Amino acid sequence: MIWSTPQPIFDALDSEFHFSADLCADADNAKCSVWIPREKSLSEEWEGEGVAFLNPPYGKEITNWVAKAAYANRVIVGFLPGRTNAPWWHEYVMMASETRFVRRKVSFANGNGCKGVPPWGAVVAVWGLRGSEHFVEAKSWDWRKQ
Repeated sequence: MIWSTPQPIFDALDSEFHFSADLCADADNAKCSVWIPREKSLSEEWEGEGVAFLNPPYGKEITNWVAKAAYANRVIVGFLPGRTNAPWWHEYVMMASETRFVRRKVSFANGNGCKGVPPWGAVVAVWGLRGSEHFVEAKSWDWRKQ
């Protein structure tokens, strides 16, 4: 099942980062006019102009997406599950220039209008900010208080 990034969260991030591409989307949930289909995302080039948005699948395959984001030659803002004990977290999210721990649980919706709240928290990871070679900042973030 495909769960879409909540629009208010995307809008808050977009107002700050001005996304030029969505790196992992489907026709019914793409957040930018330029987007890469989820099925082709890992085989496509991610380098490009502007900041890219990434909300990857949250299953075991998430490792592939965060690894690619960590080493991409581009600023990428990822919306991720806050699974701080997972190996992919320590290998790749810890490479982010900034990590924001989202306050409160996030409600997701799928294409059928169903809503769900996962048992984990949400995190925004920002990779590739200029001048940052390693993890720089972690903070609490509430998109409703911009």
